[in-house]
Amino acid sequence: MSIAAIETADGKDHEVIFGTGGETIGGNLYITKLSDIMQGDISNAIMLDSCPNKGYIGPPAWADITGDQIPDIISASRRNL
Repeated sequence: MSIAAIETADGKDHEVIFGTGGETIGGNLYITKLSDIMQGDISNAIMLDSCPNKGYIGPPAWADITGDQIPDIISASRRNL
């Protein structure tokens, strides 16, 4: 997955969204800090979503879709229901 990054509210770091898996391999969607990536330790990454059948391969995006001035995370996933 291509990553998407956005500056944190305090301007001191960036939040990065990344996904794992593939078209036929289950995966997870995570968020972490750029500073953690640069230090080579993403153990503090937070799993946002998981899909046992499909991965997260399309690029995510940040957009304020709720109108609350806080960027929301938009990511496609395909689930077999």
